[in-house]
Amino acid sequence: MDNAVHIIKIEALNHNVVRLMLERPAGYVFTAGQAIDFKLERPGLEDKVSAFTFTGLATDPHLELTIKCYPEHHGITEQVAALKAGDAVLISDPFDTVALKGP
Repeated sequence: MDNAVHIIKIEALNHNVVRLMLERPAGYVFTAGQAIDFKLERPGLEDKVSAFTFTGLATDPHLELTIKCYPEHHGITEQVAALKAGDAVLISDPFDTVALKGP
C-alpha cells in the first residue's frame, strides 16, 4: 500500500547525500532493519521504485531516510536531490530486509 507523505525537511549532508525527514502517517510502525519502497509521482518515473532503509529511530515523530544521489543514473536518486520541503512522495508499508537473530 502506498502512503503519500510530505517532506518536512531535506538536508544536504555532502555533495551527493541527502537526509529526508518525512511526515509519519498515523499508526505507521517500523522496526530497525526494515525498508520501504519509495516512489516519486513525476513524468518518466511512474514505474520506478527504489528501496531504502530508515535511518531514524522507530520512536521519532517523523520518518528519516539518508539517500546517496546518483545524477548519472537518471532515475529516482537524481530526482531526490532536487526535492524540496513540502514536496510529496509515496512510500510503501515497511518490509523486512534484515532480521536480528541474536548476538
